[in-house]
Amino acid sequence: MLFVRSLALCATALLLPAAGHAARPLVTEDAGVLAPRDCELEGFGGRQREETTEITAGAQIGCGVGFGTQATLAFTRGQETEEPSTRAVSLGLKTALPWWQDGPAEWAIAMTLGHERRVGGDTSELTANVVLVATGKLGESLTWHANLGWLNHRPTRVTTTTWNLAGELAVNTLVDLTAEFYGDDRARPWLAAGVRFNGGKNWSVNAACGAQPSEPHARQFTAGVKFAF
Repeated sequence: MLFVRSLALCATALLLPAAGHAARPLVTEDAGVLAPRDCELEGFGGRQREETTEITAGAQIGCGVGFGTQATLAFTRGQETEEPSTRAVSLGLKTALPWWQDGPAEWAIAMTLGHERRVGGDTSELTANVVLVATGKLGESLTWHANLGWLNHRPTRVTTTTWNLAGELAVNTLVDLTAEFYGDDRARPWLAAGVRFNGGKNWSVNAACGAQPSEPHARQFTAGVKFAF
């Protein structure tokens, strides 16, 4: 159970700061790619409660590098009750795919390499994540996203299949509501709902709550802020 829980947390942590996800608070990736020389800086924090409590905080920066691609560098820190803290760094790339350009969805592929180490520990964990992404519109105000991914975890060499379904509702120019359902083939799925406040063209704040409806009934709260430049 501890291994499964750790693997699920690792997958969530990787997806959260991955390259250009569908604008926090969503865990789910979107198919949009930053234009060349456009950048976004995000800070986020969270609290997850299961058998113990884990506090996380992090920051990421993503920039468009041309050729329909953007790159992201993210740092996170986690502190579990009565355990040494963990430090993680991840590098992500996302590239738009020229599939069915006149079709109902945009497509992209996102790739992330991650390294995590517990402070004072002798071993580290390496992860590689590849996600196929689709984004489409249902009317003027509703956007949907779908992900299918594969996460490889070293040194255990376990490969996990991950999936995400999400929707965004633009209530008005200031407020977006989000909902998503995501998980993998080794742990219970998550349900989450969030809100994003667009304070201006270049910044926004967000918050979300998530839960596993079935055992072990984990709960999670996250909040963040984003600046575009």
